[in-house]
Amino acid sequence: SLQQQLADHRQPAPSAAARAAERSERIAAALQALSPEHREVVTLTQFAGLSPSELAEHFGRSPDAVRMLLGRALVRLHQELARQGLGPTE
Repeated sequence: SLQQQLADHRQPAPSAAARAAERSERIAAALQALSPEHREVVTLTQFAGLSPSELAEHFGRSPDAVRMLLGRALVRLHQELARQGLGPTE
């Protein structure tokens, strides 16, 4: 039926789903390779959406100090992602 074809079309191909799962595992591994503080600041900004002022309050630091912490954490995450084989075009 047309409805079934449309439903099938929306489902990712098994190989695409496997690639997505592998990519998610590599991202999780890269995050786990960060120090706890770096992992926390990345998680709070990228996934929880906290602002620099909210992060400053959370960490008990100035917004500038938190921005520096986040910058270092993102550099480290980028290095870990590259080590996991996930470059900017992945």
